[in-house]
Order: sequence, then C-alpha cells, then structure tokens
Amino acid sequence: MKTVDFPSYTVGPGALEELGRVCAPLGTRVLAVGGKTALDKAMPGLRRGAEAGGLTLLGPLWYGGDCTAAAIAGVSARAADRGAQVVLGVGGGKAIDTAKAAADRLELPFVSAPTISATCAAMTDLSVTYDGRGVFAGFHFCKRPPAHALIDLDVIAGAPARYLRAGMGDAVAKHYEAAAAMEGDLPPYESVLGRAVSAACVSPILTYGARALADCKAGKSTPALEQVALASIVSTGLVSLLVEEEYNGAAAHALFYGLTLLPHIEEQFLHGDVVAYGVLVQLALLGHPDLGKIQAFFCGLGCPTRAADLGLTLDRQALAPVLASTLAQPDLRHYPHPLTPDSLWGALLAVDAL
Repeated sequence: MKTVDFPSYTVGPGALEELGRVCAPLGTRVLAVGGKTALDKAMPGLRRGAEAGGLTLLGPLWYGGDCTAAAIAGVSARAADRGAQVVLGVGGGKAIDTAKAAADRLELPFVSAPTISATCAAMTDLSVTYDGRGVFAGFHFCKRPPAHALIDLDVIAGAPARYLRAGMGDAVAKHYEAAAAMEGDLPPYESVLGRAVSAACVSPILTYGARALADCKAGKSTPALEQVALASIVSTGLVSLLVEEEYNGAAAHALFYGLTLLPHIEEQFLHGDVVAYGVLVQLALLGHPDLGKIQAFFCGLGCPTRAADLGLTLDRQALAPVLASTLAQPDLRHYPHPLTPDSLWGALLAVDAL
C-alpha cells in the first residue's frame, strides 16, 4: 500500500504575510528557524502574517550553519524548550532541511519559507545531511512532507541571482535523472506520473531562465521569475515526492556528493551549480542528444560547464577518490547502465571537450 502526501503552496509577492492563514489550523506557537541573512529578510513579512493570524512567532533561531546531526538535535531541543507547535524553516536548502528534520523528530507540523530559489527542499520529505566537515553523510527521511510552502517572490527577487541560477541547474537534473533511472523498468504509477511532471522541471527553465536571471539581477519580481521559481521549487519537489527513492537521483547528484570530498566544493560553490555540471557528465555518459543544447544553455547562464570552472584539474590520479566515492553513492544503486571509473572518467573528458 502506498500513500502520497503533497504540500500546498502560496506563491507571489508578499506570500510570507499569509503565515497566519496557513499556520492557524496547525498550531499557534510557531518557531522560525533559518539562516541569519534569510531571517533578517523574511522576519518583517512573517511578523505581519503572524500578527494578522493571531500567532505567537517564536525566535528567530539560527539553524547552525549546516545540516548536521548536531544541528538537527540542537533545533529539536530548542523547539521543545519553547513549546513550539509548528516549525517554520526559513532560507535555503540546508536551513530548511535542518528545520524539517527537527520538526520530524518532534512530530510537529512543518512549514517552509524558501528565501532563495535554489533547491526543492521546501517541498520534499527528506533532508540531506552532512558531517562536520561538509562531506555528504546521508538522508533523513521524514514521515511526511511540509504542510505548506510560502514562496515570496519579492524576497526571492531580492536574493543574489546566483541562487536562482543554481536552482535551475538542480531542477534540470531532476528530469534527466528520473528518466535515466527508470530506463528499462516498469515503474509504478506514481513514478510514471513523477517522470511526466519532471518535464515541467526543464521546459519553463529553458523558456524563461535567461529572462528570470536578468530580472533577479535587477531585483524585479516578474512572471518569468515566478515560472522559474515554481519549476525549481515546486515541480522538482513534486517529482521527489512521487517517484520511488531509487529513481530520485542518478549520476548528476552522485557526482556532486563525490565532489564534496574536496573541501573547496562546499566552500566555494552552490549545490545546484555543481549539479548542473553533473547533468552534463550524465548526459555524456549516456550519449544523450540533449547534451549540446543543455551545455549551451548552462554556459549562457554562467553555470560551470567544464572541470576548470569548479577548480578541478583533470588529473585522474588526483580525482581517483572522487570517482570512487561517486560510484559508491546511493543515487547510482539503480542506474540502468554499468558504470566504472573508466566510463565516468571518459564522461568528464567528453564534457571538457565540448
């Protein structure tokens, strides 16, 4: 038996002020947890929403800087101490994932307020965790997805445009990874539906991406920005919720997690930018006809499209631990084609040759 739960969402300028309407049925004591800059930007709108809805807004509480077991435990303890009835995650993927996992531990409703359009964390039922050094540690699977996501386009338009660009890389990956992972299988209905939805992770981004990026650089909340934000946050999240776990990732994300062995990757680059490069590597692995089109699009956005863009030298001996870690990632357990260090290395060389 399978049950699929979906979050609802509110999108538009000023969406944070809907906090009271959204949270009132869930609980009246709401703890806002997030990144420092994100909380600074979001709290005015959240306070207005809380006041209008008769909520007690607790915090703000900084999440700790990374989604680690220690950070999740710390937020859980603070939420319990303050008598929170709802946990509100504010910020980017790591902040939202930390707050989400803490809410899950306490079995409290969770609401997300993404302040950047960089990942699908605001809609999914899992948290990506890291160790204290920034190396990928694993996944925390929540019992249910967020109850609601508040996607405030004014806040997203005011964020650095590089986050919007990174979100586009992550969203495009969702389509190509789901399609690749299901190749040759007879997946269940929900996964087939998720694969169909994944087309909405690519087409709006190819159509509106360049315009939305320019609008974000100008600080403008526009229809193009809304289309890209919905593709990057909502469409990708729905795919993650629908498809079976073995179809929820492939070579693009596996390469990202492998590259986190190199300290400068987490320190200097955004998740979605590195995943965009991983998309190209996956398309090269498959000899996919979209490789040239996607490479040109990413290049136009300013995403990394070759090893040097990520500060990498294509020295096989130096990258041997990255190759080994990539091939060992859970995202590749269901990959339909045999992968070896040689084939992965050949794909890296092919992408650079473009």
